[in-house]
Amino acid sequence: MKLSELTVGTEYAVVPSWTYSNRSARDVDTVRENDVVRATLLELTKYEYEPSNRKSDAGSFVKAQQGNRSVGVLVKATDSNGKDVYWTTRLADIIAPYAVLEPKWLQANSAEKERERKQKELQDIVYKHKKQVSAEVERSTGSIIQTSKELLGAGTYVSVDTEGYDLDYKGVVKLSITEFEALIEMAYAGKDN
Repeated sequence: MKLSELTVGTEYAVVPSWTYSNRSARDVDTVRENDVVRATLLELTKYEYEPSNRKSDAGSFVKAQQGNRSVGVLVKATDSNGKDVYWTTRLADIIAPYAVLEPKWLQANSAEKERERKQKELQDIVYKHKKQVSAEVERSTGSIIQTSKELLGAGTYVSVDTEGYDLDYKGVVKLSITEFEALIEMAYAGKDN
């Protein structure tokens, strides 16, 4: 932002110099809430820009000399311990008033929570489906194998398993082509009688 656009005492979204930030963090349309710090502009006086230098005393910063190109303005934020932290920030690192960006972030957060809720709902449905299929496979495995051996002979190899993913997860019975053909012949023979 430009110096003429800033107002003393206003909270701004400021990209902190002590963290890595990409180009999108400095764009008002793409900046994310965790890219910035909520900082209050203390004064419009230009100070010597000291990257990554946070202090607990605002009076220890040096005002910039006339013609100095490495300048910043003094801002203050409250850290997670409730203590005020002061630093100088470049004008380019002041993105916009925090109050302008906050509603956009709240909307994005609620949309993200809704997406997460739907995803959790789907995961619950898939989990219940898989649990039901697994229970059916476990319940019927013995009887399927025994019935297959009674119909096709003691040497019949039949396996009961599961396959697929998510809602396509299902129980399957595997037998040889020869045994399957024998089952089909029995079915047709029974149909004719």
